[in-house]
Amino acid sequence: MAKIRILSISERKAFQSPPVFQPDERARFFEMNEHVKKNIDATKTNTNKIGYILQLVYFRHTGRFFNPSLFYKQDIAFVCGLLNIDVKSLEMEKYKEHRAIQDQENILEILGFQSFDQHETAQSLLSEEITRLVSKQVRPKMIFYYLAKFFFQKKIAMPTYQQVAELIIQSMHAFE
Repeated sequence: MAKIRILSISERKAFQSPPVFQPDERARFFEMNEHVKKNIDATKTNTNKIGYILQLVYFRHTGRFFNPSLFYKQDIAFVCGLLNIDVKSLEMEKYKEHRAIQDQENILEILGFQSFDQHETAQSLLSEEITRLVSKQVRPKMIFYYLAKFFFQKKIAMPTYQQVAELIIQSMHAFE
C-alpha cells in the first residue's frame, strides 16, 4: 500500500509556522484591546509580555499555537516597539513552556475557544467530518485545510498536523 502524504514538506512547514505579516499589516493584527492591555500590565517580565502578545496574535490569525522558538524576530521587534521595550534586553529563551501553556489557556478563555483535548465532542466532530469528506472523495490536502477552517469556526483550537493527518489516513483506509 502506498504511503499517503497529506501535505508536502514545504506545505507542512508553512502550516506549522506562525503567520507572516507584511509590514503594513502588523499594526492592524497587533492591535490590543483593554482586556489584553490589563493582562500585559499584570505580567511581570518583558519576555513574558512579548510571548503572550505573540501567542495571542498568532492564535487570533490561525487558530493554532506555535512553539516560541518559531516566533519571528521582526514580530518580536514590533511588539517591543509597541511596549517601549529594548529588544536587545529581551531573552526569549526565558519564555518557558509552562508559561506558554498558561498563556495559551488564558488566550483560549478570553477568545471563547476550547482546546481540542478539552472539548467534549471535538474528537467525534473531527472523525465525523473526515468520514463525510472522505466519502465524497475530497482530496486529503483539501480535507486538511477545510478542517483548519472548520475548527476555527467551531472555536476549537486546531490539533496538531500529525493528529489530523493520521485520522484522515485512517478514514481513507476504512473507506477503501
